[in-house]
Formats: sequence, structure tokens, C-alpha cells
Amino acid sequence: MREPGAAIRVLHVIESLGRGGAERSLVDRVARGDPGRLRHHVVALLSDDALVPELRAAGAAVDVLGGRGRRDLPSLTARLAALIRRVRPDVVHTQLVSADIAGRAAALLGGGVPVVSTLQNMPYDPRAHEVPAGWRGSLIKHADAALGRWTRTRYLAVSEAVRASYRTALGIPAERIEVVYNAVDHAGLAARAAAARARPALRAALGLPPGRRLIVTVARHVPQKGLEFLIDALARPPLVARDVRLALVGTGGLTAALQSRAAERGVGPRVQLLGRREDVVEILAAADVFALPSLYEGLPVALLEALAAGVPAVASDIPEIREVTTAAGARLVPPGDADALARGLAEVLEDPTLAARLAAEGSREVRERFDVVTTTRRFEAVLLAAAQGARRATSE
Repeated sequence: MREPGAAIRVLHVIESLGRGGAERSLVDRVARGDPGRLRHHVVALLSDDALVPELRAAGAAVDVLGGRGRRDLPSLTARLAALIRRVRPDVVHTQLVSADIAGRAAALLGGGVPVVSTLQNMPYDPRAHEVPAGWRGSLIKHADAALGRWTRTRYLAVSEAVRASYRTALGIPAERIEVVYNAVDHAGLAARAAAARARPALRAALGLPPGRRLIVTVARHVPQKGLEFLIDALARPPLVARDVRLALVGTGGLTAALQSRAAERGVGPRVQLLGRREDVVEILAAADVFALPSLYEGLPVALLEALAAGVPAVASDIPEIREVTTAAGARLVPPGDADALARGLAEVLEDPTLAARLAAEGSREVRERFDVVTTTRRFEAVLLAAAQGARRATSE
């Protein structure tokens, strides 16, 4: 048993530690947390480990199990259970579907450790592609729901839209899901972007001649993000006649298809596929507009980062994005409509007053509602309550 007042040990289980929104949120919360109250041990199921150095610099212990996908879940669960028995955490925190299933099962096998799960996206939404169709998807869904009941998991949804989706899909009682938004370091991002803009060679480093406008998006190359509509928008009026370049930061299964689509639409030379980058904030600082044409979201960290960096945004008019910003803070257009997207981007590019107004309001909204310090305190409070509740139950 822990000494009274000792720091709570949290074992975080996440699918990977690559550069995605869920991963970024977890790293920021660990880095911003109170080491006197919580000690963090992070376990990634898959081999992507780009964010491991940041976690270790923040004082967290890290294990990367190197799994290859859902087919490895049984062996990964067994390894997690052994790790739980060795580390003896006070609470297990899981994030993303495979980690939710493996982490909860391992918590049961490891001695009934309390579980808190962050619901990051909407994997069971009809528009989603995260869970396979047919019996495999049904099995994943039923395992997710059953393990949540058996472990009496407490849930944190990153948005009201995600909360509603999980309640419908898994039948989770409303009182067991609390909304704690994704968040970003607004002050840090704003300062880095301002410093980058002060460097005259910033745009030249991206191969941009004077007068050429730059649209940037930061997203995984997956169907959810609607990037094909952004490629199409570049080939539609009024953008087709403008001196505009599109830079896509990110990777994924659709990278080759996006490259082929750009060539087919006749805009290949105007599209840069930048892959994974360490200088995302600097690329955002060089942008004239940020685009996020997602078909659905959890709560988009990339959009929060762009707005915090002071970049005017054009994004899909979907409930998940309206939780981030109003129409006063971004130009919102119908999802899946390349013509509307082209018009929205052109309006922001051609009207400096509109662009400045959107950037200022979007930045204000992020600063006031999605501050990483505030949301980290709420996140920690839930973890502490789960661990302390288990301690009380054990002592009684």
C-alpha cells in the first residue's frame, strides 16, 4: 500500500507515440502535470516512437512494445498485464480503441486496477474507418463495451460530439462520461510562430517565391480527413487561376493516392507532400491560410495549433469543429464540397481584413477555452479520484 500523500502512479496505455493529435495531447498533459501528485509511466502498443524523447525529458518512464497491429492484441495484453503486476500502478489510463481494449483487459488480469479511458475519436460512427466492417468490427465493439463495464471504467471524452457518439454506440451511462477538451500550449505556440515569422528566409526555405500564397494542412492521410477534397479545390475556380501552393504535412495510407489525384487534376506541381516534420509550427507560421476539410473529428488538435499560431483557418462545418470555433473564428464550409472549399479559401486569401479578423478571433477562442494548463488539472483530478476511490475501497 502507498504511503499517505505519496504520488499516484499512472500507467498510460496508448496505441503509439507517433505525431498524432491523441499522442500530442497525452505528451502535453504529462509534461504539464504535477510531479508531486502523479508519476507517469507510458506504454505504446505499436512501434512508432517519435514522441518518446519528449516524454522522457518530462520525467516519464516509457515502454514501446513494438506490436504490428490488432492481430497482436492478445500477446500485447499479456505483456501489459505482466507490466502492471510489476509496476503496480494506482490507475491505468487508456487512449484509442486498441489501447482501451488491451489496457482494460490487462488491468483486470493485473489485479483489478481502476481504469480511466480518454475517448479521442468516433470509431463506431457510420462515417468512420477505424474499426473494420462485419464481424471483426462487431467483436471489437462488443469487447470495448464489455471491458468498460467489467472494469467500471471512467470515461473522458474530448468533445461533446465524441461523448454523444460513444453513449449511442456502447450504451455508456451519461454520468460515467466527462468532457475534458483536447488542448494546446497557446502561449508557447504563439511565441514560436511569431519568432518564425520574424525570420525573412522562412518562406524561401519552403521554395516560395514572392507573391505566391501558401495553404497548409496538418493531418494523417486517412479518409476521415477529406484531403482529396482539398486537392480537388486547388483545381476548381477561383483557386485554379491563383498563384497558390498547397503543403500537406503528415503521412498515412492515402499518401500515394493523394499524389496521384493531384497529378490527375493537373495540380501536381502545386502540391507539396512534406511528410512528417519537426518544424510544424514554423510551417504554420509561413502559411497564408490553414485548411482542415475533415468529414468528422474527435476534437482536432491540428486546428487548435493553427489557431493558436495565429493562422486564419478554413474548416469543415461539422459539430466537432464548431465546438472549437464559431464562424467568427474560422471560415466554415460544408464537408465534402470541393467547390465551397475553393471559394472559402479564396475569400480568406484575397481579403486581408477577413483573414486578420478570423486569425484574431480563432486565437482568442483557443486561448480562453483550450488552455493546456487548465485541462491538465481537470484530467489529473479524474485520475486522482479514480485511484483514491480504489484505495478507500481496499482499506475498508
